[in-house]
Amino acid sequence: RGESPHADDTAYALDVLGSQDLLAYSLNYIHAEPDYPGSYRDMDFLTAGLSMPVHERLRLSANYRRDKRNLELDPSKSSANLERVYQAGMNYRLDHGMNLGLDVRTRNFEDRLSDPQFDYAETTGRISVSKGMNRLNVYSSAQIGTVRDRLDDTRTTTENYALSAYLSPFPNQTYSGYVYYDKNRPEEGGLQTCRTL
Repeated sequence: RGESPHADDTAYALDVLGSQDLLAYSLNYIHAEPDYPGSYRDMDFLTAGLSMPVHERLRLSANYRRDKRNLELDPSKSSANLERVYQAGMNYRLDHGMNLGLDVRTRNFEDRLSDPQFDYAETTGRISVSKGMNRLNVYSSAQIGTVRDRLDDTRTTTENYALSAYLSPFPNQTYSGYVYYDKNRPEEGGLQTCRTL
């Protein structure tokens, strides 16, 4: 809590993390009023997740995230964001160090001010394949979905692909590369490389 007796300066947080044989769970909650003097301010943030093995090779997961800003709907600020994300998926462990992942995600992102700047609803499906070896790890994914702009009632399809690799030939050296392509924004795709010593 802050020190000013006249300001709305309350803040609090909760962090829960646990694991049992058949269930792993996490919960993180942060609330900070607009006048709180700390690094978190004017926000209400919640994440929650569950992960459960249903087979020796298969694991199911579900996650939720909510992020609210500009709690008092101050019109002098550019927006009052509210983001809600629901995600459910599975991971199946194949032979030879390979993993197959399938995920479905719904994301709602809106401006809560009286004259909103945006209001989107996005639904996507993703498939991913990864393989870990002694010194090399490779990850690839493909994601396809739709985005609905609820302000002008339009729909857009989304489609993107990613490939990344991490190589550690020696204990003190790491090389990584990343390729990304977005069908709707091809100018943002490309190749990135990094070397760490």
